[in-house]
Order: sequence, then C-alpha cells, then structure tokens
Amino acid sequence: MTTKSRLDKAINGLQEIVTRHKKQDKFQISKDKIIINSNKPELWGTVFYLALLILLPAGIIIYYLFVDKSDPIIFWLLLFDVVFIYNLYKLIRGSTILTIDINKKYFQVENINALFKKFFPAKKVPFSDIVNSDLLEKSISSKYSSTRWLQLVVEDKEKNKIVLTDLSEKYPESFIARKVKFFVDVIIWTEKQI
Repeated sequence: MTTKSRLDKAINGLQEIVTRHKKQDKFQISKDKIIINSNKPELWGTVFYLALLILLPAGIIIYYLFVDKSDPIIFWLLLFDVVFIYNLYKLIRGSTILTIDINKKYFQVENINALFKKFFPAKKVPFSDIVNSDLLEKSISSKYSSTRWLQLVVEDKEKNKIVLTDLSEKYPESFIARKVKFFVDVIIWTEKQI
C-alpha cells in the first residue's frame, strides 16, 4: 500500500465516522485540510476566566488585609488558589483549534479563547518533526464529581510534548478522538516512509 493511499483511506474513514455521528460542526474534514474544534469561543467563558483570575487573588488579599493577619486560613486559601490555577491551566491549554494541513504538511494549534492567545501563541509543527502521538486521559476532581476529557498530544524530535487539542471522553467524541489519533499515527508513519 502506498503512503498516499493509506493517508487518503485514513481521511475518508475519519470523514465517514464524523458524518455518521453528525459532528460536522466540530470536525471539518476535506481532502487537504482537517479542522478540529472549529467552534467559536464563548464570551461568557472569557468573562468567567477573567473573573476567577482577578477576583480570587483579590479576595484573598482583601481578606488578609482586613481580617486577622495571622490567621492560618490565608495559607489554605493560597494553596487552593495555586491548585485552582493549575486546573485552570489544564483546561485552557487544550482549548485549541487544531488544523491539520495535508498539502503543506503541518499541524497548527491555536487557542480558541482570544484572551489567552497572548499567553499561548499559535504553533505550527511540521509533520516531519513529530515522532510520537498519544491520547491522554485528563481530569479535574471536585467534591461530588470529576470532569474528564481526552487530550491529544504529540512528541517532537527534541522530546517536547505539544498539546494539539482536547476532546470529550463521552461517546461518540471519544471514538472520534481515537480515530484522530490513528490519523496522526498514519501521518507519522507516512513521514517516516518518505
């Protein structure tokens, strides 16, 4: 089997699965370009992130200034703030639009949220730089439940991990996520054959 026909079969298989599960709004597939998470960012998401990033530390500082300065609860609030910011970082890092350009042979990763495009600038990664791909299960636990998702990650030649995108762990999107990972593996295999 030639490399081009294997890549075409992987594209057709992915397109068939996306069409069958009616997920064309999130996955746009053509012969030369695949766009994943093409949904537009929500204004309320930006407002929510900003409010939490500004109001939570401000609230802790105000509490420290106006209430007992020797209260140990300040330590716990700061620890909570650090854990919260780490969980927020995990969510924001994978909120991306992934573009796979078959003709120009690169992955482009761009953050969905306009506010965070300055912190996480768009990346173009050539197919030839990728050596491995993985689909990681991520989660954020809370008192009553946990939020889980799948994160598509690739590794480049310098052993750097690059987050391509996040996908839901619920069916049918989890099934499509595995097919996207398979497609990335086909791209890696194709590049090794050239």
